[in-house]
Amino acid sequence: MYTGNPIKERAFMNTQRIKVIVIISGIFMGLLVSGISVPLIKGKVPPNGSYGFKTEKTLSSEEVWYKANTYAGKEMFRAGLMLVGVSIVLLIVVRKLNILAVVAVQFLSIVTILAIIILRCVSYLNKI
Repeated sequence: MYTGNPIKERAFMNTQRIKVIVIISGIFMGLLVSGISVPLIKGKVPPNGSYGFKTEKTLSSEEVWYKANTYAGKEMFRAGLMLVGVSIVLLIVVRKLNILAVVAVQFLSIVTILAIIILRCVSYLNKI
């Protein structure tokens, strides 16, 4: 965007860079969440205190642990892909949004997706 004012142009470019960094961070987080879900989906993570869907119920039985963590892993994988999708859409429309809107959409998508996953996983856990 050429305004004839180098200070405004530099500020505009810096804002665009920040928006792109926020969006790329969302893509990276989505890929990371999807990536760390794969061992859970494949049943490669035994009951432990640091990695997986840990509740009293899941830690009380290996059968419940693997069922719940396979389900949670699938939900995490989908959530990661949804976050990547939101980020790609933001990347396409980034010039039309101000920086606050970009950050708000990223933040709200992360919180919403996370809340949905937690609710779905707890609901599933209550059924097994």
